[in-house]
Amino acid sequence: MMGRFLRNAPLQLFLQILITVNLISPCQAVFPPDATDQAAAGYTDLLNRLNPNPPPTGAGIFVTQVEAAVNGNSFIDTSLVTGEFNGKTIIGLPGNSGISNHANKVGRSLYGNLSFAPGISNIHIYDADLWLDHGFLNFDNNALPPAVETRDIQNHSWVGSYDNTADDNEALQRLDMAIERDGFLAIVGVDNGSATPLPNLLSNAYNTISVGLSSGNSSSGKTTVGLDGSGRIKPDLVTPQSGVGDYSSFATPWVSATSALLLEANFGNLDAQQPESVKAAILAGATKTEFPSWSRSPTQPIDLTYGAGELNIDNAHRILTSLQQEASSFSVVNPTGWDYDNISPSADFSYFFDVPAGSTADLSALVTWNRDVAFNSGVLTPEIADINLNFSSSIGFTPQQLIDQSISGVDNIEHIYQTGLPEGRYVLELSADSWTDFAIAWDARLISAIPEPGSLLLLLAGWIFLAIFGYRQR
Repeated sequence: MMGRFLRNAPLQLFLQILITVNLISPCQAVFPPDATDQAAAGYTDLLNRLNPNPPPTGAGIFVTQVEAAVNGNSFIDTSLVTGEFNGKTIIGLPGNSGISNHANKVGRSLYGNLSFAPGISNIHIYDADLWLDHGFLNFDNNALPPAVETRDIQNHSWVGSYDNTADDNEALQRLDMAIERDGFLAIVGVDNGSATPLPNLLSNAYNTISVGLSSGNSSSGKTTVGLDGSGRIKPDLVTPQSGVGDYSSFATPWVSATSALLLEANFGNLDAQQPESVKAAILAGATKTEFPSWSRSPTQPIDLTYGAGELNIDNAHRILTSLQQEASSFSVVNPTGWDYDNISPSADFSYFFDVPAGSTADLSALVTWNRDVAFNSGVLTPEIADINLNFSSSIGFTPQQLIDQSISGVDNIEHIYQTGLPEGRYVLELSADSWTDFAIAWDARLISAIPEPGSLLLLLAGWIFLAIFGYRQR
């Protein structure tokens, strides 16, 4: 196994908290939820759309909060005078002790009064050193695979490195292996500061959702040269955090909370609860209009700073609570939908949809898939498929002109974003170079309905009538 000789060297693990340690004092007042940020993240739209029914709150979803120790402390204060953690089962796993204000604030954004998922009531808190070593990844015992994760979501509001490429690679591969094997979501933060490089741990992993800041004040770009899978774009998306302090630590749990909300909304639907399906819905639902410079290309699926765009909880919820739509060469899917399936080189997938007559639409479509990592007697063997996504016009069920494509050779997401599509039939087509599970999500949102010529004539006649008779009555 690569880097095995390093086991005899002193471990040089560096963990960096994503905010300055003294940002929050123990007596500092709790921030109320920021209405502007909630609206920007689509939560206000979700509440309005579901009204009078209540939104999902993450009830029944189990989470793990992984914290880097501050002065040896990495646990939350369960006796906060705000009472926001009352009624929750919060367990500090072995090696976790002492109150960390950073952990308190992450907890508020993940399952407390700043959260979109305050119904989360069962939380495990890991110390990051313990989680990396013998607590979960089992990095310090290479003969063992990672522990089995029985919980739904892991939140990682920390960054770090072993200061050694081989060891960082192993940690990333172990995390990817665990996610694919156990089917949980891992939401990870990038570092603060637009000039800081992407941290090796954990944003360089394939199977996580990496989170940055809508302000652009977080690390971004392509994954680290030297690590396996270099050249991929991170973060995957960004969130607004102007109301609570513009820090990646608190952007990350907002995406974790959104994931919990989506998982609860899809209880009983195993395909919708797959980590790839949740990731596809969140990224396909992200919005771009906030960022005039947002761009992508056929070989660059998302923006180098803002990823797929800004978190929009309402869009993600609409997508993942719509009907699952199967690929077909002889029927259309709904304009908004998703699918979870497996693909092989011998089976292309087609999703035909219509933009109604007299309408135009904006399309956001995204496919994602996990890296597979085999484990055999301590040897990790990573493999990653390559999926291409084509978008074309269609007559009937025969694709016509290629409009756009997403064909990155390194990323494990592909993304199409087109605005102002005129009426007609279109098709999203997937192809792969090897067998893999995948999830695809799309939203062809109607943005206008153009009156038909007959309707325009009637409208014009009405105006003439009002102009003539309205004048005579004065």
